[in-house]
Amino acid sequence: MNPWKKAFLILAAVVAGVILALSLVFFTSIKKTEEPAKIPPVKADGVEIEMIFTNQELENLLNLQLEKESAPLRIQIEDVVSLKGSIPIFSFELPLEIKAEASPAEEGRIALEILEISGESIQFPRGIVLSALAQVLDQTFFVIEPDQNRLVIDPNQLAEGFFLSAKEINLKENKISFTTIIDEKYLVPVK
Repeated sequence: MNPWKKAFLILAAVVAGVILALSLVFFTSIKKTEEPAKIPPVKADGVEIEMIFTNQELENLLNLQLEKESAPLRIQIEDVVSLKGSIPIFSFELPLEIKAEASPAEEGRIALEILEISGESIQFPRGIVLSALAQVLDQTFFVIEPDQNRLVIDPNQLAEGFFLSAKEINLKENKISFTTIIDEKYLVPVK
């Protein structure tokens, strides 16, 4: 056999081994996301209030939370939700944009159904990107569900002391509504 051919086959085997080893190290070091905490049931002895946000107002609230957590992503809300930024994968800093469609989810959360994940030059499988994203985001605010191809936002992390429940999300009409219940003991009677 030609010595160049032997060298090429050895080099190909070494490269494949390194890629396999890095994949194993990366996947075994990923922490499992915990089941999100259940939201306690709301007492019926309060006043339910509907709060309506525009896309820009919700975008500002979500970006404030991401800044507070020092997350490397920012959110932009138009007809779809875009998460833009960069995340570390292996030794690369991957520029990333995730486009998702928002809808109300169970327990009043906001589900972001992933439509597209794009980066610049290097393409990684969706599972690796979502796993790397799970390592840089606070899993109480953003819950990553790669098996369901979605991110879930817990709006209760936005307003401490409030129970917020996503009711309607219509980004095209610029209307996002939440309900909250205020306990009667905090209400002041009107004279």
